[in-house]
Amino acid sequence: MDHGERIAKLEAEVDFLREQWRQILAEQVRLRDHMDRGFAELRQEMSRNTRWLIGLGVTYGAAIVGLMARMAGIF
Repeated sequence: MDHGERIAKLEAEVDFLREQWRQILAEQVRLRDHMDRGFAELRQEMSRNTRWLIGLGVTYGAAIVGLMARMAGIF
């Protein structure tokens, strides 16, 4: 095998690897976008759950204060 054939073979491999690298980068960008959408949905769900928990805490707290006031004869 002479040098010309070896260089041509190496150039073909480099082109192939370059294309594979571009595909990997494209998949990485696509995966990052998918993860960002997933995290955005997760943040929305966490926000909704936090509001529910705060509402339940206030409700139960008010109920306990009301029961204590009722037992103390204030109401």
